Amino acid sequence: MSLPQIIAQLLNNLLIIIPAYYFYQTILCFAPVKEQRVIKLLVYFMTYGVMITVIYPQDPFNVLGVLLLFTLTMLLGFKGTYQRRLGAVFLLLPLVISSNFVFEELGLRIFLETGQTLTIDTALHLFFNFLRIPLWYTVYRRYQKRITNAKKVMNPAMWNMINLVSLGPLVGIVFVVIFAPSDGAWVIFPAMLAIALTSIGIQYLTGYLSEAIKKDLENKNYKLQEDYYQELEKNQQEVRKLKHDLNNHLSVVGSYLEGDQVAEAKDYFTGLSKVYASQTRAFSKNSLVNNVLNSKYQLAQQNEIDCFFNIDLSDWVGIDDVSLCTIFANTLDNAIEAAAKIPEVDRRKLSVKARYYKGYFSYEIVNSTEEQLVTKAGKILTSKPDKKNHGFGLANVREIVDNYDGTMKIKQSDDEFLLLIVIADV
Repeated sequence: MSLPQIIAQLLNNLLIIIPAYYFYQTILCFAPVKEQRVIKLLVYFMTYGVMITVIYPQDPFNVLGVLLLFTLTMLLGFKGTYQRRLGAVFLLLPLVISSNFVFEELGLRIFLETGQTLTIDTALHLFFNFLRIPLWYTVYRRYQKRITNAKKVMNPAMWNMINLVSLGPLVGIVFVVIFAPSDGAWVIFPAMLAIALTSIGIQYLTGYLSEAIKKDLENKNYKLQEDYYQELEKNQQEVRKLKHDLNNHLSVVGSYLEGDQVAEAKDYFTGLSKVYASQTRAFSKNSLVNNVLNSKYQLAQQNEIDCFFNIDLSDWVGIDDVSLCTIFANTLDNAIEAAAKIPEVDRRKLSVKARYYKGYFSYEIVNSTEEQLVTKAGKILTSKPDKKNHGFGLANVREIVDNYDGTMKIKQSDDEFLLLIVIADV
């Protein structure tokens, strides 16, 4: 092989590696790759293999091989829900197959019509491989924001709907390739373009749907803010009332002490302390989270539960406020309900720890309990009689954790329930 041929081959490989990189980055918008280095390396080689596979007319082996290779890569090499991993296959593979097919067929058509020389063949490969770079860079930029946002807010049921719609273009392009005429395959280019545009349109639909969900979450966010300020105003009124009545309170306590009624004075102070204890505490700088924690803390106090709250969320947490509040509210409701059912007050315990440190949000809640978990098909069932309208709390929490590619573990002993959540910064 001559030096120009070696240079051309190296340049050709480079022109494939760059779009393969953007293709890989686009996949990461759907799901993160597994942490093991061997798997990461294997995933990139398989991604590269998908990009360099040439698709010919009436070529079931290559088109089905690419489908199988990409599906296995997503299922075995990436984390996250199956719905999102399959979504990457259904949305991206029509673009891969159509671009691989069209660029190869165009190059071959020009090659046959201009003369069979090695120089022309090499030039055509370099040119069409170069075109892959702006193509996949554009795809990556378009998918980066929409799909990244979608995976945070869309639940598995919504992804199932997107996947079902995306299945049409994928099946369509596979059949178009298999039954394309071997002579004059250019006639199916319009069908290829239509399928590719349909796949891109579904991506826009996914982005639109995620934006609609995000706006709905923002509306809930505003409602939580309104509730917070109403609660804050209520507490401020209580504080003003206490200050106004302070002289009266001191007079009452003084009269008890003057009459040597120490027990009555203590009881009166105990009553005052409960009123002060109901005021808003600064658990978190996030007003929404602080409101939820205060509300649940007061509920626990009303049920005579011994509480320990250790919240360190001073830094930014890469979880939207509504999702974060959903995690706190649902888990605390379950914990308080379980602890409150224990007859002996001194056994009612609740511990909550939340921290954001070095890019990781960790949350641990431990409560005393006398109930045993009831599970079915790996899901925890509610113990309430009205199972139709209850039992969604932990399911909602797990859904949020899955959307953020986190981990959630549950452990229960005879008298204690523990839930641990870890979510990496996104």
